[in-house]
Amino acid sequence: SQCNHRTHQNGKMSYFHSAILPVIISPDQLEVISLAPEFMTPQDGHENQDCEVAGAKRWIDLHKQDFNVDSVTLLGDDLYSRYSRQPMCETVVASKMNFIFNCLPSSHPTLYEWLESLERLGEIKAISLTKRLF
Repeated sequence: SQCNHRTHQNGKMSYFHSAILPVIISPDQLEVISLAPEFMTPQDGHENQDCEVAGAKRWIDLHKQDFNVDSVTLLGDDLYSRYSRQPMCETVVASKMNFIFNCLPSSHPTLYEWLESLERLGEIKAISLTKRLF
């Protein structure tokens, strides 16, 4: 009942598990610390990507008490920052965690137009820092 499944064109069925696998990282450490995973289940009732967002929200609700939340910064890709994902951002903010979610031009065209305007005006300043641990 916990397995996802996919039916192939030849009629065979494959079973698999999907999970969000959070880790603790530090720019000063080569190692990461794995945290409890959150499994996506067929009972989520969502499309695949929506299932990941629902799982991430469940993980936050289940584990926020394990951390000094205002010292936690969650990192995520465009999946978590799309306009339809505002509830994900609201969940993070309500949990008093910080977040950095990447966003792509295809999902945030207005933001990218604004940034391009600021760049043309010379209002964007960039800093690049490279730090090697080994």
